[in-house]
Amino acid sequence: RQQGPVREGGVVEADVVVCNQDLPMAYSALIAGEASSRDSERLANMDYSSGTVSFYWPLRRKVPELAHHTVFLSPDSEAAWDTALRGDGALPENPSFYIACPGKTDPTACPSEGESLMVLVPVGCMQVDGGGDGYERIKEEAREKVLWRLKTVGIDIEDDILDRQAFCYTPTEW
Repeated sequence: RQQGPVREGGVVEADVVVCNQDLPMAYSALIAGEASSRDSERLANMDYSSGTVSFYWPLRRKVPELAHHTVFLSPDSEAAWDTALRGDGALPENPSFYIACPGKTDPTACPSEGESLMVLVPVGCMQVDGGGDGYERIKEEAREKVLWRLKTVGIDIEDDILDRQAFCYTPTEW
């Protein structure tokens, strides 16, 4: 029986531990000793959930076309989801994605003259097979596809992104 999560300085006593990781990763990370290796072997064949490539873009201007929450669905959303969730490193031609623009409801979330965007692009899980390099490629491809899609609906922010490389996370980095 696990007593609680291990932190610097020892085990934190807890009756319940809530974890939002995939079950195989959680077992590997949180359960020590024999139980961990026994369960890790059993769980190694389980499917992992999808992840996201997450962009955090500071913009030099406001974007009135975006709401606080904006979802862009692929015209062929079923095929787009199937492609994104395969986990083979492919991105759909026209992926679905989500944009959060928190300054719309909280002016302190961005500079007064700019915007702060978080963009989530769903991707399949490649980390089980060491997909780190694949995620780097997907990151660039996802960035270009999001910017292209925004342009098609009249939102051209490419030159307004203050630092396109500053904050971008892939499932391996999460």
